[in-house]
Amino acid sequence: MTQALLYRRKMGRRRNLTTRYAERNRPTEQDSRTPDPLGWLLAEERRSQVRAAMARLPKRDAEILLLKYTEDWSYSDLAKHLGISQSAVEARLHRARKRLREQLAAMEVIEA
Repeated sequence: MTQALLYRRKMGRRRNLTTRYAERNRPTEQDSRTPDPLGWLLAEERRSQVRAAMARLPKRDAEILLLKYTEDWSYSDLAKHLGISQSAVEARLHRARKRLREQLAAMEVIEA
């Protein structure tokens, strides 16, 4: 019962966030936005650099980051999957994000 309520609350928040974003960025008749080829190219280059940095991470760091940020797993889901406590998940995520930042800084993608 509690899980169902938590899930409904989570989905409601996500729906509200999406709605607010759509309202804020709604195109208008005077909208002069056009696809920006340079912006698209830079975003694609950044994605490839993040992928390369992820490939350099230890396997367990890459796994936890991918599950959390691409699959949108909760801390409790990660804890169950990895067989550790939620506080251990938080610590691992913190360390994995730090290592990813270090890799990106080494590649000169971001400033340390």
